Amino acid sequence: MRGRSVPWLVDRASSSIIGNSDEAIAYVGAVCAPEGTLCRRTRATMAWEAKLNAFGHAVQGFGYTCALGEASSSTMALTAWGAFEPDFVPLVERLAVRLLYPFLQIGMMATFRLFSQDIKGSYRHTLALVLDDADAALAKSPHLAGNELTYVDIAFASLLAPLMVTTVCLADPSKYANGRFGSFSRVLRGNRVAPPKLMLEFEQELLSRPCGQYALNLCETRRGNRGCFSDPAATPSRGIRESGTDDE
Repeated sequence: MRGRSVPWLVDRASSSIIGNSDEAIAYVGAVCAPEGTLCRRTRATMAWEAKLNAFGHAVQGFGYTCALGEASSSTMALTAWGAFEPDFVPLVERLAVRLLYPFLQIGMMATFRLFSQDIKGSYRHTLALVLDDADAALAKSPHLAGNELTYVDIAFASLLAPLMVTTVCLADPSKYANGRFGSFSRVLRGNRVAPPKLMLEFEQELLSRPCGQYALNLCETRRGNRGCFSDPAATPSRGIRESGTDDE
């Protein structure tokens, strides 16, 4: 509703405002951790960048397929859009998104071409291909791009987090975004709303894979501790901060 879907990176020392994820990662790697491994771009990580770009679009498309489908409760989509989040979303916007939901539903389905069975099938196909590649990579090394944790591992787990609906995103308490969105923790409480069957089936299949367990482990052991993702060589002192909200 506010025209922002992902966090912005703001570095006031250099007057830099970056809204593209890949550019933000490259900037942080160059400025804050030039000698570290977390943000270092290598041939292996750049290969994963291309895969994760396509993967991200597929996650979006599949997520909206589940949340906006005919058999899905509007509560799921409204929760994701902040309709029940008074701490972060103004009252006018919360009321507007509830009143306009039927039109937003049709608009989002048209935007992601969810009226086409072929398009919806392509999202699942892309997800399966990247997950297969992740399983193959983890069979050879402890992390996706080798022996060290890198930004592609964090990106991979972060992209999958919204689809791990009962174990991460809408768990009680929610593990998504360090649990900052209280409505995510409340939505499934008391079994008043059931997650879409398609999403539950995907989550079950995902968690049967090595890459699914890997992503879940990162979310559970790393995401809740802001220091765990930091690189020992990363000592930012330039006033870089994150701005915006994870509404996507």
